[in-house]
Order: sequence, then structure tokens, then C-alpha cells
Amino acid sequence: MLWSLQPLKHRAMKTIAGILLFLLNSSLVRADENDRQALRQDPEYIFAFQVHRILTKKCFACHGSEPDEIEGELNLTTREGLLQGGATGESSIIIGRPEDSPLYLATLRENDLWAAMPPKESERLTREELRFVRQWIAADAP
Repeated sequence: MLWSLQPLKHRAMKTIAGILLFLLNSSLVRADENDRQALRQDPEYIFAFQVHRILTKKCFACHGSEPDEIEGELNLTTREGLLQGGATGESSIIIGRPEDSPLYLATLRENDLWAAMPPKESERLTREELRFVRQWIAADAP
């Protein structure tokens, strides 16, 4: 009788071990996803992987790629340039306040005080890109 229960006991142990490994792996995947989500909210991550890409793709042609040809005296290639601003003498970003930042207001294309940027309608920032710029400025634009 004992002999016939042994394979059953062994299978049950294998099943339990499999379930435990599955649960452990699931919790690790969930924890890893939580870490990734937290990282995506980090302002330095947002700048490095989103805002810098946006600036490079949509702004640097006029405001940074050629130092001798920067339009409006606005160099967006450095934080100092962003803070210094351009010909108006006003900083292009107001730390922590995207709703007051000329850079953000110009990209929204809804404010008559700031020229719509980028100037071509076809290069307008997407809602997601606007969200990244806003989030980065709101987080003190590191």
C-alpha cells in the first residue's frame, strides 16, 4: 500500500513546487514592472529618453545644431541655454511651472504671446510629447 502512494506523493510535491515557482516568478515580474513604472516617472529618465529626443527631433535644427545659426538667440542644447532664454531675455522654462514656461506655451500652440513651435503644423508635438515636456518642467527640469 505504501508503495502505491509514493508516486502520488511525488507528483503532488512536483505540482506544489511548480505552483510556488510560478507564484514567485509572477511576483518578481510584477515587482520588475513596478520598478520600470517608477523609473518612467523619474524626471531625469523623462528628460533622457523623451524630452531630449523631442528637442533633438523638433527643435535643434533652429535652436542648437549649428551654434552660428541659432534662431532667436535661443540655444536649447543645454540647461543653461534653456534657463537663459533667447532674444526676449526671458527664460524658456520656469522651473516647476510649465503653465508659465514659454517653451511649454509655445509647444501648446494656444498662446498668442509665444510663437507656435515648432513652426510647421506638421511637426506639432503630440499629446504624449506635450505631456512629457510638461511633466519634466513640473519636476524642476533636471
